[in-house]
Amino acid sequence: MKLLTIPEIRKLDQYTIENEPINSFDLMERAAYRCTQWICKNYANKKTFAVVCGPGNNGGDGFAIARLLNEKNYTVSCYKVNFSNRRSEDNLKQEKVFSKDHELITIQNTNDLKKIKGDIVVDALFGSGLSRALEDDWAKLIHYINSLNTPIISIDCPSGLFMDTETASDAAIVKANICLSLQLLKKGMLIPENEKHLGQVKLIDIGLSKKGIALSDCRDFFLEKKDLKKIYKPRPKYSHKGDYGHALIVSGSKGMIGATVLMAKACLRTGVGLLTIHAPNCAYDILQATIPEAMIQCDEENNHISTIPFDKKHSIGVGPGIGKNKKTVDALSELLNEVNTPLLLDADALNIIAAKNNLISKIPKNSILTPHKKEAARLLNTSMKDWELHEKAREFAVNHQVYFVLKGAHSQIHCPNGDCYFNSNGNPGMATAGSGDVLSGIITSLLAQNYSPQNAALLGVYLHGLAGDLMAKKISEESLCAGDIIDGIPLAYKLLKKD
Repeated sequence: MKLLTIPEIRKLDQYTIENEPINSFDLMERAAYRCTQWICKNYANKKTFAVVCGPGNNGGDGFAIARLLNEKNYTVSCYKVNFSNRRSEDNLKQEKVFSKDHELITIQNTNDLKKIKGDIVVDALFGSGLSRALEDDWAKLIHYINSLNTPIISIDCPSGLFMDTETASDAAIVKANICLSLQLLKKGMLIPENEKHLGQVKLIDIGLSKKGIALSDCRDFFLEKKDLKKIYKPRPKYSHKGDYGHALIVSGSKGMIGATVLMAKACLRTGVGLLTIHAPNCAYDILQATIPEAMIQCDEENNHISTIPFDKKHSIGVGPGIGKNKKTVDALSELLNEVNTPLLLDADALNIIAAKNNLISKIPKNSILTPHKKEAARLLNTSMKDWELHEKAREFAVNHQVYFVLKGAHSQIHCPNGDCYFNSNGNPGMATAGSGDVLSGIITSLLAQNYSPQNAALLGVYLHGLAGDLMAKKISEESLCAGDIIDGIPLAYKLLKKD
């Protein structure tokens, strides 16, 4: 799914109006009707509604929704907020149609705020087109609505929240329980810091032109199952293990061999043909006992990695649990000097690179970096603010021609061409020790199986999230451990292949 910017959505509206053809008022009617359908389906117990309408087209949607709810015999109070003399043309038309048969309550100033009453508030103040922070009476209105402790349904997006850029932390923003996003998701709905304002996001298809969407130029996308089905490569009947690559995992230090076990098991479960593990000597007995399918290549050092022998046939994943011993730092530096094929770099490999800035330029083109938020902030030399991380990650991917996977809810895969894919699955139960090691093993396996770096990153992130979802459903989010995600990989494959 494309994630269009607000200017791109305006162009899509206009394309639909010109090519369906349909006039803007009737398009607004259709949007309001689809929103009303959703509300009636989910609130069939005849709650009372307070529909609060602003001066633009979002307010026009509100007038139409209030009228349609009235026609379905719901008890509705509709409020026209009259803090501004500027009104959109369709807003004025919808107000006129509503007022013909229904009473309209005017909010002239903040003294009138106490008039707003209902079991559910419908926020139709500003929607996604807002371009500046709400102040003065508008801010007081937002704070009042939030103070009612009443469920809030926001039409298109919570009023006061920007969809294409960061909103100030002290801004006046509606805290919605439900957000009815018209036609498409917006990027701001996938940024973690906005979660507290969005509640549950529901997509409402308002019939915008599919051709117009296809023609829209954008850089951000929402990964869906249909996208991954195109990437997935079925296995030919007469294939053999040599057809599925040879992965080399470089992982572990004393006390951190668990990371190696998780990464290796995930790599095997994802379908690699052959696996070699390079780990410190102290890991030998553990790895031989727990991963009999793998070949073990022990370092000369007992407690950490000091060299990284590799072969050109290897697809290499390095980082989980390796620590930052000076010999390990030197070994990673030497590896980056010698390898010119894409690597998977995670965890301590990224922390070492962040501490030794000169190593960044040595990362092979099209490598895949998989930092969590704190690791990303170190690597990008930036704050941990979500919008800033998103923008800096895109810039880093383009400047260094790598794939930058910013892990978290809706993990972001930033590509060397500037595109960004937001993952659609995963759950809070995956916020657990070792979950990232599992992802590293999955992606390394896909690289070895000759998926392109981009497809390995996209499919890897999606399989990881899907495996976590399937296992959380089986055992609960709270009980989910990294090993459970590995157990979910076969189930994820089965579901991905299912029509």
